[in-house]
Amino acid sequence: PRPRSVPGRSTEIDRIVGRAGAGRVVTLVGVGGIGKSRLLHHVGARLGHDHDDGAVLVELASVRSDDDVAPAVLDALGGGGAEGRAAGEEVLVRLRSADVVLLLDNAEHVLATVAALCDEIVRSCPGVVPVATSRARLGIGDETVVPIGPLDPDAAVDVFVARAGDAGVDLDPTDPRLRALCGRVDGLPLALELLAARTRLLSLDDLLSDLQRHLDRARPHGQGRHRSVEAALRWSLDGVTEGERQLLEALTVFAGSFDLRAVEAVAGFADPTDSLLELCERSLVVAMPVGRESRFRLLEPVRLFAADTSAALDDARRRHADHYLDVLADASELLDRRDLDAGLDRMALEWANVRVAVATMLHERDLEGLSEAVGHTANYAEARLAAEVHEWADHALVLAAELGVEPRTDLRVHAARFRSHHGDMAAVDELLDGIDPAEGLRSSVIGSGLLVRDWYAGRADVALATIDAALEREAGTGAYWELSYGLLRLAGAGAIGERPVGILDRLASLGHLPSGSSSVAAAAAEATRRWWEDDVAGAVATFDTALAAPARLGCAGFRLLLPPLRPRVSPVLYDRLVAAATIADSLVRGADSGAWSIVAGDLGMAARVLIEPGDAATAARLEAARLEAGYRASPASATGSVSGRLEAALGGALDRHHDQGRLLTIEQAATQAIGALRARGRPEAS
Repeated sequence: PRPRSVPGRSTEIDRIVGRAGAGRVVTLVGVGGIGKSRLLHHVGARLGHDHDDGAVLVELASVRSDDDVAPAVLDALGGGGAEGRAAGEEVLVRLRSADVVLLLDNAEHVLATVAALCDEIVRSCPGVVPVATSRARLGIGDETVVPIGPLDPDAAVDVFVARAGDAGVDLDPTDPRLRALCGRVDGLPLALELLAARTRLLSLDDLLSDLQRHLDRARPHGQGRHRSVEAALRWSLDGVTEGERQLLEALTVFAGSFDLRAVEAVAGFADPTDSLLELCERSLVVAMPVGRESRFRLLEPVRLFAADTSAALDDARRRHADHYLDVLADASELLDRRDLDAGLDRMALEWANVRVAVATMLHERDLEGLSEAVGHTANYAEARLAAEVHEWADHALVLAAELGVEPRTDLRVHAARFRSHHGDMAAVDELLDGIDPAEGLRSSVIGSGLLVRDWYAGRADVALATIDAALEREAGTGAYWELSYGLLRLAGAGAIGERPVGILDRLASLGHLPSGSSSVAAAAAEATRRWWEDDVAGAVATFDTALAAPARLGCAGFRLLLPPLRPRVSPVLYDRLVAAATIADSLVRGADSGAWSIVAGDLGMAARVLIEPGDAATAARLEAARLEAGYRASPASATGSVSGRLEAALGGALDRHHDQGRLLTIEQAATQAIGALRARGRPEAS
């Protein structure tokens, strides 16, 4: 065969060439359309140079029965043969003295016969290197299996751009729509080629909007099984049992990867393990270990095809939603009580399927399930800044109103927490109306919502009492609530001039726990201790060490509390110009994350920094925008609130520029603050 370009396959090519040798058969295994045949052609051309008789390709796709395998091989070797000698015997006679690479393409439908032939070849034909392609392994002793998976994102884009170029269309490889399209088909080479060919008539937006229809369209040339993705997958499904087909259809309700427990929950019949493993053997399901856990996934074209052939998946979707509610409950328990990082990582791993489960609940108007999902994911939403949970809570509230029922208290509390991030403090007050403040002292969940309201209303005594009660209740857990309330207590204390050393000791004591989040909190405590001891340089260095930790090690939400703590060192005890640059960076992080309540606090510090260089006008507009959004800087203290002190410092400037500032959204105010601070800041000195 002639060599053909195979972008993104250098690793597989090197592996195949390295393992191909006398006494072994190499089998390239993968789903239909994954590019096994093209890879086989390339490998054959490369290996053939090292063999006296080159490489011979045997096309088995057109072979109709096991009896036709040996005649097909014999034809590829030149045909003919001794009179009265069977084709299989003649093949072995020819190959015993040959020095050749024997390429057996598409062996899956005659697998047993090809396996027996290869077994005989490796035992009796020392100069022959058999290389086969199949959806499943041959299953013989002297076999090396090389799984062929999808192309990586960069290689998929390269293939798409190249094939579109063949059709006379020049595409920009940096176009985000192109990467999205390649991702939607999971880097399946056949799908990429089919879609790229259609760019001559259709835009990328057109292809993205109706992907399945375009995948099913035949191209004018090519073998029947490769004329469309549907044809290739129908070929791949040939020979599966009814149970395997039923399981494959049920698996289409998953998004991303899933584990064996999820398969058992969704399958709809007892013990689907054997069927799952057979689908993996046929390359219709991809096994993908994550750490010590076995996980599986469907390539997106396989999922689209199998779902399209299913009459009804409603029962599987319901089982899927119920299962992932259980998964969320387990992960939430880890996050809240035993292992914060493990809970966060578990939710992150299952998040794609959580989205699907929530979509099912919304479709079925399942208020109870939706409320449960919001409750289990609320702390994850805060820790990892997953703003879509805010939308789920809003949907649940709308559904409760439509059904004429009172939403659960915990749902109202979580929705209030989320609305505070968007500056909708009127909604916060409305959602929390009627909830007994005493409940906030007994429950971390309810206390979290009441704390938001009291914090921004300036009720310092009530807010700090809620935090102190939670810290006493969560003592020693090192879990979400203890860390989050501890950091809030630290931030609040600094804002109102308190220095509760006990909080520092509390957070520092958690540093030994096997949790990156605990380590970051302990670093924040150590930095604050140094600040209070007038070791400004040491405080800044320790803050920076904590900020440099990967986001997943400190919870993105927790890490956003650190930049506002760090600049507080700078305006009070350090260079205000240095502080300007630091606060600007903090504003960028908060705005990029959509954490507008954190941004509001940064705007207050920005205003204080900008007053001194004489930019009272900008400072006044920032403060007015923040107040209009419903955010005061912090709770009041005996000496007055921080907002009050800032307003006093601004004096008449706030009155003169208030109307301009209140017309700014919190996003616009952040943009103005970043520009003003960077204009006045300078690179930090070493």
